[in-house]
Amino acid sequence: NHDGTQVLTASADQTAKIWDAETGSVVNTIQGNMDPILGAVFGSDGVILFSRIAEKNAKIWNAKTGTTMHTLKGHTDMIVSIRLSPDRSQILTGSSDRTAILWDLKTGKEIFVLKGHTDVVNSVSFNHEGTKIITGSWDKTTKIWNAKTGELIQTIPSVIGGILTASFSPDGSRIITGGDQTARILDAATGTEVFTLKGHTGPVTNAVFSEDGMLIVTGSMDGTARLRTARPTNEPKPPKAR
Repeated sequence: NHDGTQVLTASADQTAKIWDAETGSVVNTIQGNMDPILGAVFGSDGVILFSRIAEKNAKIWNAKTGTTMHTLKGHTDMIVSIRLSPDRSQILTGSSDRTAILWDLKTGKEIFVLKGHTDVVNSVSFNHEGTKIITGSWDKTTKIWNAKTGELIQTIPSVIGGILTASFSPDGSRIITGGDQTARILDAATGTEVFTLKGHTGPVTNAVFSEDGMLIVTGSMDGTARLRTARPTNEPKPPKAR
């Protein structure tokens, strides 16, 4: 959440869980419907859940009220990733049809389609300001797009194979990607690697920066999540304010 006191996770076991960020204990478990939950976010009216129905469509519903908000129809194959924009006005989905689609949350209507990947779009996300979109794919690339026009800005080749997760740091200067057993932090302007986080024994499926950019949370198919510093151990700490 925005004050950093809670962590929200979603699972194919049809539940979403809210955790205490300090103790790691479960605060609440939210039961979904009969569909696997693709994602969950803290919304203004409670937790919003995204579940997949009929594979290529997605159902959006409010976990607090249990009401369906929209059913998104537009992809031609299974939806595998979904994300809400920072201002909570748009939804971004990635699919096995090799595209990502931006939707209007209020109306459920398609805004534009992002085309350019040659394989499954496993990961979709926005930068902190909501002006850029980042996508990661099995085609071994990470792409950055203009969130207002849909124009492709940059393509970053992967050195680890297919990309399962890709997201910006809060200030937009860095990108974190995962796909093998590591998470790699890249310079957003050049795409060059800054440092690598190791330790997982399975593919890293999710990796994000904390709101202040000081920490990184990674989730893996090894069944664990890890919380680590967003600085390499050999990088000097910033000077303290006087």
